[in-house]
Amino acid sequence: MLTITKAAPADKPRLWGRLQEYLRELSAWHGDQPNQGGEYPYPWFDSYFTDPDRMALLLETEGQPAGFVLVNRFSCIGESPDHAIAEFCIQRECRGRGLGLAAAGEILQRYPGNWEIKYHRGNPAARGFWEKVTAPYSPKSTAMEEETVLSFTVNKEVLL
Repeated sequence: MLTITKAAPADKPRLWGRLQEYLRELSAWHGDQPNQGGEYPYPWFDSYFTDPDRMALLLETEGQPAGFVLVNRFSCIGESPDHAIAEFCIQRECRGRGLGLAAAGEILQRYPGNWEIKYHRGNPAARGFWEKVTAPYSPKSTAMEEETVLSFTVNKEVLL
């Protein structure tokens, strides 16, 4: 069973550790390097616990960590989304079980409105995943330098 909860300030250390694993994985596409302390910088991290336009969601299955989602309202293409997925991570050991699709579908339904999702075109798994998730919403696709942004509207009655 999948559980999605908003992260609390007490969850920050645990979420930071998961975010570091995720950023390390993404560095294969983005070329990011860790700082001298071995961490991948993420300057907006603290704002997910203080800014009302941002939220950090924790994903769990059977009481065990399964991933996280960072949602904000930042548009990469100059629009005004109600929600944008900044980061979406299903932990490696939880992949291939449909948890990502279930989490994405539940989050989109829980927070209807105008959405943006960005993925790196060099990451075929991300491309296939987000195209499948957003297909029911007939997204508009906007190409950027190395990324694609999908923008779409979620109404409560649309189900995955």
